[in-house]
Amino acid sequence: MMQENTEQIRLREVLCSTPLWGVLSAYGQRCYFPNGIVEQSNQAAQEAGEANATAGVALKQARHMTLSYLQDAVGIDTDKLVAYAPTAGDPMLRQAWKRLLIKHNPSIQDKNFSLPVVTSGLTHALSLAADLFIDVDDTLILYEPCWDNYRLMFEQRYRAAVRGLPLFRNDALNIEGLASELAACDRQKIVVLLNFPHNPTGYTPELEEQHALVQTLVTCAKQGRHIVVLIDDAYFGLFHNASAARESIFAMLCDAHEHIIALKCDAATKESLVWGFRIGFITYGYRGITQEATAAMEQKLKGAVRSSISSCSRIGQTLLLQALGDERYEDDVRLVHQEMALRYELMQSALQSHIHQWDLLRPLPSNSGYFVTLQCTYDTEQLRLHLLKKHAIGTVSLYPCYLRIAYSGLDRQKIDAFVDTVYQGACELWR
Repeated sequence: MMQENTEQIRLREVLCSTPLWGVLSAYGQRCYFPNGIVEQSNQAAQEAGEANATAGVALKQARHMTLSYLQDAVGIDTDKLVAYAPTAGDPMLRQAWKRLLIKHNPSIQDKNFSLPVVTSGLTHALSLAADLFIDVDDTLILYEPCWDNYRLMFEQRYRAAVRGLPLFRNDALNIEGLASELAACDRQKIVVLLNFPHNPTGYTPELEEQHALVQTLVTCAKQGRHIVVLIDDAYFGLFHNASAARESIFAMLCDAHEHIIALKCDAATKESLVWGFRIGFITYGYRGITQEATAAMEQKLKGAVRSSISSCSRIGQTLLLQALGDERYEDDVRLVHQEMALRYELMQSALQSHIHQWDLLRPLPSNSGYFVTLQCTYDTEQLRLHLLKKHAIGTVSLYPCYLRIAYSGLDRQKIDAFVDTVYQGACELWR
């Protein structure tokens, strides 16, 4: 067994008396950010006024020697495009994202939670959370159907024992099923994954459901369980009717109980309309979290980032930070949200017009996000291929019986015909 170094010992001493230590993975307990090249380069950048020979970058008169094309193409100081970003991300971007988080979730204003750490997209945020909190055979409970990357990540990569339960019961959020799964788990530590607006169904709980879900987790924690909640907020903000709760469930969970560790994984991907930037964030909190514990966990997150991708895209962070400060930002985002809401209404109307065929394809409840999902009586992969080959339209089949339609990619004038074709294809196969 390797001997702990001084930084590992320091972090353990800070965290061992907190609720965090008992739910960290074995790697999470070992992980640390070293006083190595990055940290020494950071120190030199602040203090080495005479000359800095630390980082492996090509400099001339303290500026990066890079491609002329970049200055012409982007029109921004190239040092802000090609320099290594800090391991935890651009400090100004982290602050800006936290301000945005509070603005969109006003009930969180006076609660204690961490400064967001920048990740390379939302998938990376989830992966970092798994690095630090999931061991082989840990129980992870999630709602199904779900994004197919969850099982690839948590089941195959991290070897968690994934337990799925139906998202809906009688067309409402299946809170009773979650309570049953929690009660049936024989582990003290339980990981729960929540994703709202939900992919693939496009469902966000109503406010009463959100409260009930949180209370279910609190009840479990009061019974002595230690719960880690991974919150995938990929589609946050895309709420299309009044039924959807408007704040992230993180706002309730971050101080719900000392043994509920809430980790908010979100991204600029959909929130800021920059899908290929691969800039995400991870934010964490629990009731009673201290500044010392927050700082110690940041060091562990930095260690996990450093040991995997080193740091995230500088150009993406620079452009995003400037975009967040642009006076057009809110209007641009609002216009896209309004467009998605209009498409949602058209999609619901088109689906309703086929109610007589819902015995073949029945829409699941939806009020938000980018998608609707149809539950199919037969094999949706057969239908997907039939629609693609015969009608030249693309859909996604999930599991044996779900078909996802991303109306986010459909112009309004195409939605009626698209839905008609989906049901036509189902009838061609099965009637």
